[in-house]
Amino acid sequence: MKTSKKVRRILLSLIITLIVSVSSMGSLVFANQINGKNITGSVSLVRSNKLKESNYIHNLSNAYTTTSTNEPQVVATYNVTTINEFEAKVNYAISNRVSEVNINYTGSKNVGDSISFMQNAVLTTVKTGGNDYEKNLLKSYAYSTTGFGDNKFDVTYTFEYLETKEQENQVKAKVKEMLGQIITSDMTEGQRVKAINSYICKKLTYDTSLTNFSAYEGLLGSGKTVCQGYALLAYRMLEDAGLQARIITGTAYNGVDSESHAWNMVMVGGSWYHLDTTWNDPIPDINGRVTETYSLRSDAEMRVDHSWDKTLFPVASKLYVAKQKSVSLIPRYVSVARGKVCVKGLLAGDIVNVYSINPALTKGGKPISKATVSKGHSYLFAAFKTKGSKLYITRTSVNKLESVAIMIRSK
Repeated sequence: MKTSKKVRRILLSLIITLIVSVSSMGSLVFANQINGKNITGSVSLVRSNKLKESNYIHNLSNAYTTTSTNEPQVVATYNVTTINEFEAKVNYAISNRVSEVNINYTGSKNVGDSISFMQNAVLTTVKTGGNDYEKNLLKSYAYSTTGFGDNKFDVTYTFEYLETKEQENQVKAKVKEMLGQIITSDMTEGQRVKAINSYICKKLTYDTSLTNFSAYEGLLGSGKTVCQGYALLAYRMLEDAGLQARIITGTAYNGVDSESHAWNMVMVGGSWYHLDTTWNDPIPDINGRVTETYSLRSDAEMRVDHSWDKTLFPVASKLYVAKQKSVSLIPRYVSVARGKVCVKGLLAGDIVNVYSINPALTKGGKPISKATVSKGHSYLFAAFKTKGSKLYITRTSVNKLESVAIMIRSK
């Protein structure tokens, strides 16, 4: 009986086929089977991670499943002679949503365990900076190799992704629309992070069924997603709001054990900080609830219940101190008549202080009159009594910052 060409090839070459389910927040369990010269194995996501809230621990172990995108792609073939070239081709393929790629390695450097090398090439790519959104859309991958050796083998990777290109573009368009509503030009970087965290906590609900993993599903679908979807959306919003961001993957302690988890890092004021929007939106979900417990945290603060490979991500060495913008008071918005000062261009909670002497020259000087803006008002009147011919007016914001004094004539 004749054997097929495919069977003869199997008999002559060692063929490895590995199907891998990949997710930033999943635990990976390896199962390998050796059958003659065929070695097969699988890696699948078995758990997700969520914050302990009101004595409730979310600890599920559902299988990782999503709908395949199956986007057709031309199979590209690359011949490489260095490990850096090999990793660069894997990086390029995943960053550009390539579905299949063939890489032929004939290098002088011994890579050791070929199976581990091929797995690590993918996992390291996902955690390497640049195109974080695209690379963390990787749903699953498979690879096969024939005739492999320590420094010579041919690998074919196939990749599946959480979102189609069309869905990714829809996310980008929606993010642009929402940022136009929640971000203003006068916001500090810290205030932009706060606004984005608030939006995500209000918009998304943690998917306790563990079936939705993308930003698309959370933003434009059911409104439910897991930590990877939270981190993807936060990354897209932070970057499009002019902030440098990363998606960071590691583990987190949920009150019972440590499980794989995904969150973000963001640069504010030239320093990196952690932002975990998933844990800022704990379960059970309460409509409109927003917390900032895991906003702009240092490495030291985050290590209490989060762990990650510190060699692959930025260092967050500083404690965050909110930097507020200075408060201004526009001279043309200030007037006085009949013993009352009128000030416009104010916000709810602002306080107008009236001094008889320039407060910059009198440390600890007390105002002769003050008034607080009520909700819904953009101006107010502050009555005063003074025999002086000059008054000095300041505006104090709700965060206790006081403007430079504006001098006006009292008579």
